[in-house]
Amino acid sequence: MTLRFLTNKFSFQSKLTVLMLSAATLSALVVGVIAFCAGKQAMTNQVLNHLNSIRESRGTSVANFLKQYRTQVQTLTESDNIIGMMRDFRDGFNELQSQDISLRQRQELLEYYRVEQIPRLAKFVDGEPIPEQMMPTTAAGQHLHHTYLVKNPEPADEKFRLLDAEQDNGYSRVHLTHHARIARLVEQLGYYDFILVDAETTNIVYSYRKEIDLGATLSDGFLSRTQLSHSVERLRRDQDKRSFELVDFESYRPSFGRPAAFAASPIFDGVTMVGILVLQLPTERIENLLSNNHDWRSAGLGETGETLLVGDDYMLRSELRSHLEDPQQLFADLEAMGTPQRELSRIKDSGTVILSESIHTEAIEKARNGLSGTGRMYDYRGKEVLISYGPLDVDDLDWNIVAKMDVEEAYAPIYLLGRRLLIAVTGIGLVVCILGICISNQLLRPLQRVLNAVEKVSSGRVDVEVPVTGNDEFGNLAANFNKMTNSLREKTDMLHRKILQNDQLLVSTLPQPAIKRLKDGAAQEPDLFPSVSIFWAALKGLETLSTGRSDEQSLSAYHELIGALDDLGQSCGVEKLGSLSGQYVAVCGLSDERIDHLHRMAEYSREMIHVVERFNLQHHSQVVAQIGLACGPVAGLLTGRSKLGYELWGVTARRAQWLAHTGPPNGIHLGPDTSDLLSEIESLAGLVKVADEAQVNAAPLNLSAA
Repeated sequence: MTLRFLTNKFSFQSKLTVLMLSAATLSALVVGVIAFCAGKQAMTNQVLNHLNSIRESRGTSVANFLKQYRTQVQTLTESDNIIGMMRDFRDGFNELQSQDISLRQRQELLEYYRVEQIPRLAKFVDGEPIPEQMMPTTAAGQHLHHTYLVKNPEPADEKFRLLDAEQDNGYSRVHLTHHARIARLVEQLGYYDFILVDAETTNIVYSYRKEIDLGATLSDGFLSRTQLSHSVERLRRDQDKRSFELVDFESYRPSFGRPAAFAASPIFDGVTMVGILVLQLPTERIENLLSNNHDWRSAGLGETGETLLVGDDYMLRSELRSHLEDPQQLFADLEAMGTPQRELSRIKDSGTVILSESIHTEAIEKARNGLSGTGRMYDYRGKEVLISYGPLDVDDLDWNIVAKMDVEEAYAPIYLLGRRLLIAVTGIGLVVCILGICISNQLLRPLQRVLNAVEKVSSGRVDVEVPVTGNDEFGNLAANFNKMTNSLREKTDMLHRKILQNDQLLVSTLPQPAIKRLKDGAAQEPDLFPSVSIFWAALKGLETLSTGRSDEQSLSAYHELIGALDDLGQSCGVEKLGSLSGQYVAVCGLSDERIDHLHRMAEYSREMIHVVERFNLQHHSQVVAQIGLACGPVAGLLTGRSKLGYELWGVTARRAQWLAHTGPPNGIHLGPDTSDLLSEIESLAGLVKVADEAQVNAAPLNLSAA
């Protein structure tokens, strides 16, 4: 009772105050948003600091690794063993210079290049490699290729396993003496290749891997334009025992176009430079340093983080994590980014993205300009990442290093916190809502009745009434609502009656297409009907209805005749277009397409004559129907503004009118074409007159349309 008393006596504004309890939910939401934003910022700073630490540590590791190579190569060049090897291989090479290669050996070399080298090399270089370009320019080099490549029984990538070539020359004996020792050195220190270059001639007198650079001349031939050749030339020019060259990655033809980087230092015998030691760096070692031996997760890079080396030419100097973990997905991403198919094939065949994929990002651009920093940017995939970037200071290499992680993964913990905060806020809101519902249920019940009634009215019902309880705002609202629905019900009933009358009037005077366009409010346009039948009756003798009758009686009889014709039209599926001054016009196939419209109209014409005859017997009149019947295309249009009418236009309509005015009394006047279509109807015998085709064609067509 107390709650009902409050409901009836207090204003709606006072009741609404109770709902302000929901402010508790808003407060919780504000606190949650502040906590989420603060946590997100803290998480961002933490991840960026971590990425920055990884970038610096990995950059230091790579720099130390390359400095270690400087130390190793300089230490090796000062070794008496290396100096002795250099002298021995150079002397063995020079001994071979005096031995010309035979024509058969030359042909075997060219065939080897054509079969073994060119098919693999063509996948990684532009243009078509030529076998003659691969052949060393020196006789000694050609002998070495023939001995250690062509006649070497080891597989293509394992030619270095051959120890004794079993040749009766000084070079073969030197190779047998030193190759095993060099092989142990390469295996222990993890080099890819160990190369000795004659300082005087730049001839490569020894190569551990036994690729086609063995015996080649760096200052001439296919290696003359390589960075390695330029570095060797600088060492020869400097003549400094402590000089050192670190050669950046380049596509190296002897390694079948795969990326190769080198460390080089001169070999001095006393004060004379006798050679240059070149070590080809193993790319796997650099990759392992960057990827923590492919264990990115334990390095704190999660599922999407990675560390990359990129040169100032925007080309990669290290592998992509996605290429190592999921190459198929990488190729799909690169293809979606528009990477040329040849470039994709090159990556697949070489098994590396180094020097095959360019990275044009904001972070790389800043690092190229000497800047270091962190931020939220987009990476080479177009994905948003948290990234740390900066240049890598290693000798003369123009390298840059970045460490990055996808934003989606980096923010995963804070998003989890956000979901938990959302659950907490939702729980608080749910409790507040339950309390609010319990309190406001009684307070808002009258308003709910009105709302339910409004929904019923909006759905079309007007017989709705709301019980009036209390004297407050809700009571007044219910009373006024009832007054409104009563008034609306009265006006709706009146409107329905008017609409029904209008619809009946429209149906009786207009065809369906015009009615639909009129109701839709569309602009009136001509309707084109490809085939309809038009009935035109000229009623003659209507003046006989006035004999012995008043005007009212005559008009009533005429109304009865027209009504009988209308009823007949409905039974035959014929539409009435109008009747005025003894003219009765009807059509079939207009609103409803009928393939038998002409036969229906013929039946209607025959029955109309019977209707007129019965009418004359009943009213003692002498009304005569002259019927014109035509079939063909017409155009129709709703005309007028204040008063509407529907007119048919065209040769068919005018021809039906002419046939009616020139036809026989109580007969059907047809054109020759229409007569042919109705020739099989026997019931029309005696009623039909066919106009001469010449008369039809000569008939005036300036008569008014239907």
